[in-house]
Amino acid sequence: MEIFDSHCHLNDRAYKSDRDEVIDRARQAGVTTMMVVGITEKTSKQAIDIAAANPGCYASVGVHPHDAKQCSEASLERLKQLADHPAVKA
Repeated sequence: MEIFDSHCHLNDRAYKSDRDEVIDRARQAGVTTMMVVGITEKTSKQAIDIAAANPGCYASVGVHPHDAKQCSEASLERLKQLADHPAVKA
């Protein structure tokens, strides 16, 4: 069975030291595709970097609802620019 992880935070600092191993373990367990979620501009950029470096990984860019009050038009414009990356699917 092939599994698609539709929402993972491989860009979280908790995975900094073993991200590649986590991805390998997921693949061994049947996870063939992963959506790395960006919830800020910074984590969106990180999600893109991870997706670009790992076949079968894709990125989403955005702002978490908890941070919506701090979201500006400028932030949205930068997210739109990030969304043009081919690894971004959401």
